[in-house]
Amino acid sequence: MLVGAAILALVHLLVGSAWARITGSADQPGGSLRPQINLALFVANLVVLGSVLLSHRSLNWPRVIAYAVGYAVIVWLLWPLMRIMPENALLLVLSLVAYAGLLGHPWLVGYLYLFLLSQRFMPAYLYSAFLLAALFYTTLPPAVRAWHHGRERFVPLCHLAGMMFLLLLLLPIIYFCTLTSAQDIHARLKEADVLSALAVSLRTSAIAAAVVMLFGVPLAYAMVRRCFPGRALIDSLIDLPIVLPPPIAGITLLFFLGPKTPLGRFLDQHFGLQFFDSEWGIIAAQVFVGSPFLIRASMVAFEAVDVRYEKVARTLGASTASAFLRVTLPMSVRGILIGTILTWFRAMAEFGSLRVLANRPRTIPVLAYERFIEFRQSESQSVAVLVLLLSLGVIVGMWIIRAMPRLLGRAIGAANAAR
Repeated sequence: MLVGAAILALVHLLVGSAWARITGSADQPGGSLRPQINLALFVANLVVLGSVLLSHRSLNWPRVIAYAVGYAVIVWLLWPLMRIMPENALLLVLSLVAYAGLLGHPWLVGYLYLFLLSQRFMPAYLYSAFLLAALFYTTLPPAVRAWHHGRERFVPLCHLAGMMFLLLLLLPIIYFCTLTSAQDIHARLKEADVLSALAVSLRTSAIAAAVVMLFGVPLAYAMVRRCFPGRALIDSLIDLPIVLPPPIAGITLLFFLGPKTPLGRFLDQHFGLQFFDSEWGIIAAQVFVGSPFLIRASMVAFEAVDVRYEKVARTLGASTASAFLRVTLPMSVRGILIGTILTWFRAMAEFGSLRVLANRPRTIPVLAYERFIEFRQSESQSVAVLVLLLSLGVIVGMWIIRAMPRLLGRAIGAANAAR
C-alpha cells in the first residue's frame, strides 16, 4: 500500500503540476475551476490505483505496465483538449473513473478509447464516428480470433474491408441524424403540413403495398412453379422499374395516364379517376417503383419451399389452391412480409416520379425537398431526419421478422423448461 500511495502521489504531482501550467492563476480562464478539478483529479487517480490494487490476485508486472500505458494513453488523448479548453479536465476525470471501472474487462475499455479518439481527432463528427467505430469494433472478435489462430485469412480480410465500406456509407446518415434534436422533430410533428404529408405518404404507400401484394405474389408463385415461353424475358423485365431513373418513370406514367392521353380521358370520364396531381397518381407511381421488391422477395421465399411438400399435400387430396394456401404460403410468409415492408417503404420514399406525375398532394419526401429549396437546411433538416427515423423503423421491423423463428424457438424452449 505504501508503494501504491507513493505512485499515486507521483502521478497526481505530475498531472496536477501540468494542470496548473494550463490553467494558470485564478484570474485566467479556467483558473477558478482549478481547486475543484484538482481535487477531482486526485479522487480519480485514487480510484484507478484502488482498482489496480484490488486485482492483486492476478496482478503482475505486465499487467501493471499495461494499466500504466492505458492511463498514459487517456491523458495523452485528452491533454490537447485541456490546453484548448481547461474545462475538459472534467472529461479526463470521468474517463479515468470509467477506466478504473473497466480494468477487469479489457474489451470494454476499447469503447472508452474509441470515444476519446473520436473526441480528439474528429470532434465535429463525435457521435457518428463513435457509433460507427463501436459497431466496427463489436464485430471484430471472430475475425481477430480466426486471424490469430491462422485458420483463415481471406474471410477476415473480407470482413474488415466490407465493414470499412459499410461505415463510409453510414457515416453521412448518422452524422445527419445527430444534427437534429428531438425538440426540432417534435416541433415539426405539430405542423399541419407535415402531418398532412405524413398521412398522405402512409396512406398511399400502404395501398400501393397491398396492390403489389395482391397481384405480385401470384406472379412470383407462377414464375417459380411454372415453365412457359418467355419466362426468362419476364424474369428480366420484373427488375425494369429498379433500373429505370425515377424521373423517366414519372414521364412514362404521365404519357400513359395523363389527362390528355386516351386511357387518362377514358378513366376520368367513366370512373372519375384522375392520376395527374392526385393520390391515385401517387399510388400508381408507388406501385410501379415498388413492385420489384415484393415480387423478388416472394420468388426467393417460394423457391426455398421444396415442391415435394405440395406434391404430398396433393396426394392427400388437397387441391392446388389448397396446397398453396395451407402449405406453401405459411412456409413463405417471412419472405413475403420482408418484401412487403421493403415495397411499402420504397413506395413511401418515392420522389423523382412524383415530381412529374403527382406533385400534389405532397408526400414527406416532396415536402422535405420543397422546404430545402425554400429554406435551405433550417426547415428541411428535421423533416428529412423524420424520414430517416421511419427508415430505421423499417430496418427494425425486418430484423424482427427475420429473427422471428429464433425468438419463437427460444420462447418455446423456455416454456418447456419451465414445465
